[in-house]
Formats: sequence, structure tokens, C-alpha cells
Amino acid sequence: MTASQQAPTGALDPAAERAAAAWMGALEHAPHREALADDFRAKFHNPDLLYRDRAVCNVLRPRFIGADRAQALTRASELVLAAINKVERAVVADRDRLLPLMGEFGDTERRLLAAPVRLLRSDIQVRLDATATHAGWGFFELNGAIPGGLEIMAELTDIFHGSALYAVASAEVPMRGYDLKTAVTRSLMGAWKTWAGPARSRSAPTVALVDFIDGAPLLGEFFVFQRWMQELGCDCLLVEPHELSISGGRLTAQGRAIDVVYRRLTLVEMLQHPDETGALVAAAEQDLALIIDPFVASALDRKALFALLTDPALDFGFSAAERAAVDASVPWTRLLRDVATTLPDGTHGDLLAWVRRERERLILKPNHEFGGHGVFLGRREDAAGWDAAIETALGQEFVVQVGIRASAEPFPVLDDPLNPVPFEVSTDPYLFDGALGGVLCRLSAPSGVANVTSGGGIVPVFVVDG
Repeated sequence: MTASQQAPTGALDPAAERAAAAWMGALEHAPHREALADDFRAKFHNPDLLYRDRAVCNVLRPRFIGADRAQALTRASELVLAAINKVERAVVADRDRLLPLMGEFGDTERRLLAAPVRLLRSDIQVRLDATATHAGWGFFELNGAIPGGLEIMAELTDIFHGSALYAVASAEVPMRGYDLKTAVTRSLMGAWKTWAGPARSRSAPTVALVDFIDGAPLLGEFFVFQRWMQELGCDCLLVEPHELSISGGRLTAQGRAIDVVYRRLTLVEMLQHPDETGALVAAAEQDLALIIDPFVASALDRKALFALLTDPALDFGFSAAERAAVDASVPWTRLLRDVATTLPDGTHGDLLAWVRRERERLILKPNHEFGGHGVFLGRREDAAGWDAAIETALGQEFVVQVGIRASAEPFPVLDDPLNPVPFEVSTDPYLFDGALGGVLCRLSAPSGVANVTSGGGIVPVFVVDG
């Protein structure tokens, strides 16, 4: 990536600007505006939509994307994910050579990488994190297994779609949200049919959503998912990992045989609680239940995966379209080590010397962490602080990545809707079986962290057809 590393300025998306203007016009002329804001506030504080006790949305309009930009996001994200799948398959097939390029892997992770996957693909439900760029879209991270926010996005989409503001604005500028509920349930049931076979899949599966339920920050999402499964005729249990056991050749929990594990439990959390998650690991190794997403998606869900994507010394058999999408939209990334490597300009040089020299354009991230924890932004550090960050990163396991500046956009907020506040936006496509099925928008204060776990907010994305 070159020009796309910079934050876009100017009118990149006129259709989105027309929709935003129409929505703001509807808001400015709305009768009883305070009552309207109070209604949104009450809906946002529904227990199903809280992160712990905090509403994750406090703005009064969706994020808009013009149809052409949305189509470009669809094509780019699907091609990048197809390239990622090729990298993952190559790593699994050639672990001795390629796995060290992604960092250190413990015994449990290696066991899970070797577990059978009786499916056509390992990325049933994933998310790419992206931002708008001059060149199109830049993808800076992969969330490789059941990313959070799916159910909240579906609920927020319904709230905005059902509002008086939508009725007025959409009459002027046609717009539509994504149907995430259908995307989630269709991909799950499709995977079940593939895994179970024609005879067994005629019966509705018993589904276990597995996580540390007690104290889960997005607990409301679990109840939404449970309702979705029940509407399909499936029994759905909310299960703590220690409740799982293997009996009679079946994975069981709460006195029931489990057919499908909807794994909201992250691999990082599993590795931190090996005694409580042993049955789930054994079930994966013995292929006793359909696990969504398969553990290969989590075991390889590391920032260093993008180092393999962007290293010209490695050949994964990308198609011409996949190669072009990666080159245009994936930032140069490397596992931070004292080595020589191919630098972004194509020359070969000392990695650490280059990282020290190019501080302003770089980010350091923990290789196997989530939630925006432990990230160092070079543009926020002076030379001494950057040197200290490099030493910290070398003592652990970090990647260095060319940063993509987030785009900024004003949104009306609940407390003062007629004076929009600027937010940095991350526009993150959800992909189901390799195809885009919805988009999450994360909001943060300028130069903040666009992550819900770090205090950011979220809002649904609507496509503008007019």
C-alpha cells in the first residue's frame, strides 16, 4: 500500500454524503426532537445491546456507504479473505516451515491445528477490520473466529430502520441495512448440513454457545443468538466451558448431547484456562461436534498472518485478482525481530534499523491479542519513547505494521444532536463462508482506539442506493 496509507480527505463518497445530509435534515425538522432522542436512548440501553452496563451506541444515525463503495468493499474483502485462506491452508500443510514465521505456538495450539475440519472451509464467520482510503479500502486486521458485535449490529440495524428518521431520509435518498440475522443463521445451518451429512442434518441440531457466561461483557448478544436458534427450531444452551464433557462418544453439557458449538470463547482465553477447556479441545481433536469457527481459524488468527500475506519471498498461489487486492489494500506487516527483510519499497534491509527510522508511519501490535491492548502508535511517541516501545515489543511477540490513518466523519450524538461530533471510523466487513454479509462500523474519538473493549462505540452500516 502507498497512497492508501493516508487518511482520505475530500468527498470520497458523494452518495454517503447525500444520505447523511438527508438524515440530518430529518433530524433538524423532527417534531419533539428531545422525545425522539429519549426513545433512541431507551432502545440503546436495552440489556441486549450493552457492553457490561454501557450502551455501545450513542449516535443518532448509521454510517452510510454509497453502493459503488460498498461493492468495492465486498470485492476487496472477499479477495483478501480468499488469499488469507490460501495462506492458512499452506501453513497447516507445511507447519514446520511456515509456522515459525507466525510466532511461537504452544502444544495446545499445535494440537488444534492438527484437528480435523470436516468442512469445505474454516472461515464460517469472520471479520476483517478496515478503513476507507484514497485507493479504496485498507484491511489491517483479521478477527478469525466468531467476532463480537454480530447480534448487536442486527438489533441496531432494526432500531435505525424502524425509526421516523429513516422513513423521512430514505424517502429522499434510498438506503438499506444488511440482514445479519439471515447471514449468521444461514451460514451456521449450512455448515451443519455439510458437517452432519444428509441423514443426520434432517434433524435440528442442539447448539451450545460456549463462553465464560458469568460476567461476559456482551451477555445480551448471547440471548439474542439463543432466540435466533430457537426460531429455527434448535435447542440452544448457554454453556460455560467447564460444563462440557465427553460421554459415550458425544460432547455433552447440561445433560444434553451437543451437535454444534458456537464458540464465543477465544483461543487466548482457552489457553489461559486449560483445566476448564480440556473437553472442548478433545472434542475438536475427535471431531465430536461441529465447532464454529474451527480452531484453525483461531490458532492462525495472529497479526503475523499479514506478514505472510505481504512478503514477496513467499508464494501461496494467489490468483492475479487476489494478488492485486492484497497489494492494494493490506498494509506491509512483519513479525518484529532482529532480521533482514524486504521493506515496503522493495529493498532488502535491516528491519529494526528501518523501524526506528520510520517511527511516524508505523504501529507496533501484540501478535496474539485482541481488544486494542498493548498497541504503540509511532506518531504518538517521541524517539526515546519509540525506542522503549521497540525494546518492550522485542521482549514479547509483536508485529510492526505500516499504519493506515482512520477516516473521520461527524455523527449527531444523543446529548446534542444538532451539533455533530467528529469520530474516527473503522468500517469492518463480516464475511460468511467467504462472502460479505454485513458491516460493522466502530467509532472512536479522534486519535482514539476504535474498539468496544477499549471504550469505543459501534453503529450499523447502511448502503446508499441513490
